[in-house]
Amino acid sequence: MMHNLQKALIITRREVRDQLRDWRIIVPILVLTLFFPGLMNFTAQQVINYVERFDAGLIGDRLIPFLLMVVGFFPISVSLVLALESFVGEKERQSIEPLLCSPLTNFQLYLGKLLAVVVPPLGASYIGIIVYLVGVYRQVGWTPEPILITQVVLLTTVQAILMVSGAVVISVQAT
Repeated sequence: MMHNLQKALIITRREVRDQLRDWRIIVPILVLTLFFPGLMNFTAQQVINYVERFDAGLIGDRLIPFLLMVVGFFPISVSLVLALESFVGEKERQSIEPLLCSPLTNFQLYLGKLLAVVVPPLGASYIGIIVYLVGVYRQVGWTPEPILITQVVLLTTVQAILMVSGAVVISVQAT
């Protein structure tokens, strides 16, 4: 199993290096990681200010965790573009044949592509969650329960893996 992972990581490193060179990938990840949590912090503050005028603090308390999930989910949307491009891009650049002729199994190739497409957006998503939590704490003093953080991180991770897995399978079948 470790041998499979080592070979898959070769593909992962190659793909991530290519992604980090493309500004069309980096800019959306940065915007969704840094700007979007700030926008959600502003939104949370405005909603809390609004509902406090009507003594409806419960709405504000439920909105902040929802916005936390939104902040975690948005950067992952970039991963769909990466996933769909993973095999289709290889076909368009006519580099799929040498890749298929390499001493990699289909599983190693799929795992390498999957990891390369999941890791950068998922890392950006976790950073966005942290930025949002720091901002909400500084603005309204809200801190989440540890179980809430665990749930949001697990949901974000599972969503990323499921979305990307499906998109990579579709990318393999696309012509």
